Amino acid sequence: MTVNVIFLPTLQSVDAKDLMESSPDSIENTASGSYKSDKETLIYQYLLGDIAGRRGKLEMACEAMAQAARISGDKETTTRAYSFAIAAGRTDIALEMAEQMLALKTDVSQARVMLLRAYIAADRPDDVYDVLVILLDQSGGSADVVIRYVAEAFGSVQDPGRWLGVMDRLVEYLPDSPEVHLAHGFVSHRSGRQDQADSSLALALQLRPGWEEAAIFRLSWWNDGGNRKEIRVFSEEFLGAYPDRGRFQLVFARLLLQWNDSGGALQQFLTLIQREPTNSDAIFSAGVLYLQGKQYRLAAEMLQRYIELVPDSDQARLYLARIAREEGRYESAMEWLSRIYGEKFYLEAQLEKSKILSDKGRLDEALTQLAQIVPHTAAEQVKIYLAEEQLLREAGKIDQALALLNAALIEIPDDLDLLYARGLVTAQLKLLVDHERDMRRLIELQPDNAHAYNALGYTLADESSRLDEALALINKAIELSPDDPFILDSLGWVHYRLGDYTLAVNSLRKAFDIRSDPEIAAHLGEVLWIQGRVEEAHSVWEMGLKSENGVNNPVLNETIRRLAQ
Repeated sequence: MTVNVIFLPTLQSVDAKDLMESSPDSIENTASGSYKSDKETLIYQYLLGDIAGRRGKLEMACEAMAQAARISGDKETTTRAYSFAIAAGRTDIALEMAEQMLALKTDVSQARVMLLRAYIAADRPDDVYDVLVILLDQSGGSADVVIRYVAEAFGSVQDPGRWLGVMDRLVEYLPDSPEVHLAHGFVSHRSGRQDQADSSLALALQLRPGWEEAAIFRLSWWNDGGNRKEIRVFSEEFLGAYPDRGRFQLVFARLLLQWNDSGGALQQFLTLIQREPTNSDAIFSAGVLYLQGKQYRLAAEMLQRYIELVPDSDQARLYLARIAREEGRYESAMEWLSRIYGEKFYLEAQLEKSKILSDKGRLDEALTQLAQIVPHTAAEQVKIYLAEEQLLREAGKIDQALALLNAALIEIPDDLDLLYARGLVTAQLKLLVDHERDMRRLIELQPDNAHAYNALGYTLADESSRLDEALALINKAIELSPDDPFILDSLGWVHYRLGDYTLAVNSLRKAFDIRSDPEIAAHLGEVLWIQGRVEEAHSVWEMGLKSENGVNNPVLNETIRRLAQ
């Protein structure tokens, strides 16, 4: 018989709060005693399994849910019982539920994958081989899906190398199957045998040229090994031969983003959009990249195209509001924000509204806007505090910003973001003892926080004679984040304070090449000026003034005034 489990919780005769007092041994007795009918037994066992699963009592959960599945013959209940059994290590129940799923014939492929995972858990290699033969030999047009099933089955096993013998048998049985070679490659990769994995994948692509799924696996495996050059060459050749492989191109573009190659990623997204004008993933990604590059018109065009395809995207509306704010179109920005209703981006929208009010010179209204937000978590409260602190600091009310952060850290002690923010404020106020206290505490709580080492090191270099200590701290920051331009700037500055002008210029030039920040320009120009390289110093300062917010940067302006005027 089949019973719709959606209505299970409505039976009034079952006292759910007493269910957890039952033990696994009492389930059958209870079912045959208090609950005489199959329907009542089903409801009782399902509720017991559900509550036990929520409380982490997996043994009880799998036994109760399996009993419910036996009665109902229901796909959902069978699948839940199977999941509980796998988590509890009850391979006997897992195999039973997988076989029941197969008998239902509602999703034969899923049932075979369930059997596969259960046989792996039970360490039955011959049965694993038999199921794999059926899955891969009969895959037909669903080969890519089957490969994902196999990857899922072997993705979390403790010792994937244990199953290479089974994969070898499969290759012998089906030597001309690209799916088999890819599956063999996957298990080899998981076993740390990369040469064998590459060889198997190459055979798969040879047998099935242009196979997108296999090509994507190659990107993933090579990326795990850091083979960026090889990935670029392969990707360009593959897309040159098969330009319609959009999913592959999307993965490649996202890898380029991961490597901080925004220009290369954007080009891939744009090429994909030209070929697939409704590819929403590529359109959104291109819009975000244009936004990051401050190409606001192009960003807005892409994001509006995305909203036409995905009308309920609050994230796109938030970005469009930020673009309007950057362009000084405050009413338009507020209009976009007023159309954000989802909980996920609601807080960000409210924070953005406060920034707009502050931009318009209405600081009190902005602070009131923040005060009216009701946070649901401590993390949301931290975001509100940081937004308020930023508004106060940007308005020149630095003492009020410090008072706010002091109160915030009483309410939420040792929050990493609040500690770092207060450390920056105390550094700005030249409160060295307070700054060092917060940065030392932050390092204690988060020993791999490169920015904490850098902030303390720079402040010691700039405000004290503890230069050797400052150098050690900044070197630690460099070790943790070697290509961060602001840490390289600090390294150059401490070398300058130590009198090592050559090392100072080298670090500062590297920093300025990575990011033409006005404060880095100020430091590099000062070191060049002190060396008598006046024209070079002026050239660097000019570039700094032309960079974003360079004209209004207080450090750059003070440096030029002090040295060159």
